[in-house]
Amino acid sequence: MNEVKHKKNNKDNKNKKDEKRGEKEAALASSKLEKSSSKNSVFTSLTTISIWTPGGSDGSLAALELANYIAKTFKEKVAIVELPCLGIPRLAIHVDIYDKEKNTDKLLLDLERSEYTNIYPAKYLLQISNLIGVMTINPFSTPDLSMELRLNKLNTLTDFPGYLKENLYLEGYKFVIYILQGQIYHPLTFFGVRESDKVILNVNYPIELGWDVSCFNKLTSSYNQAPDKFVLYSAVVNAKNLSGISDIKYIKAYKSLFKEKGER
Repeated sequence: MNEVKHKKNNKDNKNKKDEKRGEKEAALASSKLEKSSSKNSVFTSLTTISIWTPGGSDGSLAALELANYIAKTFKEKVAIVELPCLGIPRLAIHVDIYDKEKNTDKLLLDLERSEYTNIYPAKYLLQISNLIGVMTINPFSTPDLSMELRLNKLNTLTDFPGYLKENLYLEGYKFVIYILQGQIYHPLTFFGVRESDKVILNVNYPIELGWDVSCFNKLTSSYNQAPDKFVLYSAVVNAKNLSGISDIKYIKAYKSLFKEKGER
């Protein structure tokens, strides 16, 4: 009988030792993984970039191009969020994904109704690749019912850009790209600009340039936005077109945005 108990105790001690050894090995592996991840990642914090087309054209293609560049170059997770400043659904058409439940409009409505409890913004993203998720305007929106009319509180709109980027960062997204459609007096546009580290004024037609420059001048002179926060990106105008009318920085490739970040 004693011999049986002795064998059982030895077995229990061996199992405990194996468990401790397993825990140490798991902790060591986790530590190595964290160090490796930190070493390979150029970006250690959230970067928010807005693609803004004050002239009224579509900024979706520019946002997709930027997201693909970031994912390919830095191997980081990117979220593209189309804010319903004007309520025109464009991004869903470009990515050919149409979802009534996972979109920016639905998230805004759910946030207000739930008073920000038990809502997880990352669940409203639609994955188009391993590293890129998109949140589109509701592709089934109607032209006569804007998001402003469907919400009861103004702060649901004004707080949204800041709230969303912080929550997506907690879900592992190092980059958040906002697509802005509206004017300075639209809450989502203004606060999208204010919450961004960089604002890319996207000019798709030469006729838009004058209005883009006017928006840049107003934001920097009257709303305490730093001039170096803005860049102009366009295939139809160049630095010569800006000479003498604005000191906004012109870039012809997204690579220029990340030189200070130590691009690999």
